[in-house]
Amino acid sequence: MPTPNVYHDGALSIPVLAELFDKAEEGIKRVERETSNITIPAVNQLRYAGYHLIRHIKDTTKEDELRKAANHCKRALFDAYEAGILYDLVLFKKFKVDYSNSVVSSVVSDWIEIQKQVEEIKEFTIQYGKIDLDDRDTHDPEEADSDENPRVQHFKDCERCFLNMRDISKKLEYSRDDLNNIIKKEQKNWMLAIVTFVLGVLMFLGFGLNSYWDKETAASQIKTPPQLKQTANP
Repeated sequence: MPTPNVYHDGALSIPVLAELFDKAEEGIKRVERETSNITIPAVNQLRYAGYHLIRHIKDTTKEDELRKAANHCKRALFDAYEAGILYDLVLFKKFKVDYSNSVVSSVVSDWIEIQKQVEEIKEFTIQYGKIDLDDRDTHDPEEADSDENPRVQHFKDCERCFLNMRDISKKLEYSRDDLNNIIKKEQKNWMLAIVTFVLGVLMFLGFGLNSYWDKETAASQIKTPPQLKQTANP
């Protein structure tokens, strides 16, 4: 029988499985609460875990059913936290678009490090989150229950990535007010500069026109010949 890939050290048993099931349920609820999204694939994995647990209860000699149930719980955790990561990655992309013309590091001092961390998290989801879509929604015992399934092996890493991504999203959300204030101040300065420039141009043009008309008036007075008096014939 394969070595149990349990959540913590110790023999795999129903109490251990119950703890893992509770943690998976807690993870699903947390992601749903913080993203307002229900992670259907994760819920399905808990349903599959219950299926294997019932089979073990019916025949306690089928110890492998506990391992399969535990792996489904781990898959549920991975699927739930992956959904949360993808949600935060969308928020991160929107943040970069919103402040593409701003110096974010003036407010978020570790902005460069944050971008590096986000890239690493994206690579993690690409490397370990890739899976046949049929395996998400159907019960394939050769794949979903396997200890070698990437989602089973790296569910704790996925949880860490989710928590890290959540912290990043919250930090960036808190920085929006300061960044918006900087943008408003810059826009105000630009408007002031434009108004000053326009007023300067108008004043220059006004002064130029006045000088031009003064010169034209003076020139016309010089060129006008004096009127000759007409002498009446005797």
